[in-house]
Amino acid sequence: MKKNTERLVVGLGEVSGHSHEIFPINDSSIIEFADNEKDFGDVTRDQLFFEVKGEAVVLHEEHAPVTLDEGVWVRIVQVNYDPFKNELDKVRD
Repeated sequence: MKKNTERLVVGLGEVSGHSHEIFPINDSSIIEFADNEKDFGDVTRDQLFFEVKGEAVVLHEEHAPVTLDEGVWVRIVQVNYDPFKNELDKVRD
């Protein structure tokens, strides 16, 4: 399943409230892919696949813009392993 989008939120900060958002540049486009078990509005899922046709930019309140080249990209949520508790936990922003 594919969805064309003008803005793609790829991460929300649980503590800061800041977000990583991707926007197409000029005549470019962003296509979001999802499987049948995921909802497009759910930005907390573990994997997010999207394709950039042209160029896009990642914007965040705390760092400089990052340009993405054309291609298929995947966003994976980083996890932290605690060997003393033998637990995995999502890294928080």
